[in-house]
Amino acid sequence: MRVAYRGSNLSIEVPPRSATCRGRAQHLNERVEMAQRTCTVDENGMVCGLPVNARDMCPKHYARWLQHGDPLILLRHPVRPCVAQDCQEMGYGELGLCAMHRRRTLKHGDPLLGGRAGPVAVRRDRFASDEECFLSRLTMDGPLASGDLGCCWPWLAGKAGSYGAFYVDGVQVRAHIWAYEHWIGPVPEGMQLDHVCHNIDDACMGGKNCPHRLCVNPYHLEAVPPRTNLLRGKGLSADNARKTHCPEGHEYDEANTIHSCGRRTCKTCKRLRYAEKKAAEQR
Repeated sequence: MRVAYRGSNLSIEVPPRSATCRGRAQHLNERVEMAQRTCTVDENGMVCGLPVNARDMCPKHYARWLQHGDPLILLRHPVRPCVAQDCQEMGYGELGLCAMHRRRTLKHGDPLLGGRAGPVAVRRDRFASDEECFLSRLTMDGPLASGDLGCCWPWLAGKAGSYGAFYVDGVQVRAHIWAYEHWIGPVPEGMQLDHVCHNIDDACMGGKNCPHRLCVNPYHLEAVPPRTNLLRGKGLSADNARKTHCPEGHEYDEANTIHSCGRRTCKTCKRLRYAEKKAAEQR
């Protein structure tokens, strides 16, 4: 049947309605028949048996065939235990490594290397105690502190902010606090741990990038009140806390100081500003 457009010489050939319906029905029948077929790819002596997607293959084997030209490409290197030392995970691929050791090999050239500074401690369940696990995550060859303190123990594992992080029974704790409580004793209530190695290092300017914050040597730590810990610092907060007079020369004493939101305000300066404001309004 031929159909022409009004006001135009164009016309198209339209198949009979019955033929169009027969074509759609045939297409649906083919889809139903394909859905009933199963994948015939043989894996390790067993037929896959999953529903067919295309070319008599399931979606998984069809994707392998499209990408590599072979639906069994990933089976050329069978799954086996990871070849890395003391690893119980399953390895794969040409290297025979698990995912973790494969990433370390690609990044550092050795499956036993990784992290920010050399060897990475193996899994936690390989250690007999928390102390053994803790010592595997630090080095005792850090910079030598002044005086008789000895060397720092830089933390090599994960961090929480600027300080080392250590997990005990699934709970995260600060690494330097755990070291102090383990080898020295509990931190007194209301006290904070101050890094003495930082205080005697004149070259260190402090801040979030201070390397002494990663020191976990318990003999470099001292339990002090929070204000003492603040006054020993080298940052802006410590500089302001050490001030005894306001910029105008008035002393910060109990009678002349307003404490609000962690800041100090001089009462004398505030009264003078208020008086100047009132005088300006009366003019």
